[in-house]
Amino acid sequence: MQELRAKNARNDLADLLLRSGPNAPTLCEGWQTAELAAHLWLREARPGVSLLAAVPGLRDFSERRLAETASEARSGSGYPKLVDQFRSGPPVFSPFAVPAVDRAANLLEYFIHYQDVARAVAEEPAVLAEDYREAVWRGFGRAAGALYFRGLPVGVVVRREDGPRRRFGPANKPSVVLTGELEDLVLFCSGREQAAAVEIGGDPSAIDEFHAARG
Repeated sequence: MQELRAKNARNDLADLLLRSGPNAPTLCEGWQTAELAAHLWLREARPGVSLLAAVPGLRDFSERRLAETASEARSGSGYPKLVDQFRSGPPVFSPFAVPAVDRAANLLEYFIHYQDVARAVAEEPAVLAEDYREAVWRGFGRAAGALYFRGLPVGVVVRREDGPRRRFGPANKPSVVLTGELEDLVLFCSGREQAAAVEIGGDPSAIDEFHAARG
């Protein structure tokens, strides 16, 4: 069984993408592995293209560029080449080439996308080395308030099966308690609820508000 370590996160994801091939399913709606590989490469090598996805009126351009990159990857040796470009790291002009930015922005990103592929292709779950587990937990703690729980009308307690917990949201409001393994909690909170085994408990009215706010 493969063991995943924080320092190898990029290589582990690249290896999984190569093992799966360009047409494997992922948990990202509408994307196969070719689209995911294209996203990972464009995000670092052409960050302006990725940023346009968040700009009204320019999202179509970003999506077309991603589709073109994925299509090119499906021809000849394009897919291994694209994955190898991702594996080799961002170009020197990319903000992701700064080690501190790489650590802050990519560890959680790679962890989630590894799960996106591994669970979709039903690969045997990998063992998370302790350094990776704790790095992901710290990264989740820094990001979750702004990315996953921003503006929620209730508090959210995220509780790992092995003990650690974090609280987000307003302290003076009733709370929802999410309990599960680290991998499932991160997937659930990042919008992949159907693929995550997470128990939802806490105040009943808070649970209703939580579901309504998350759509």
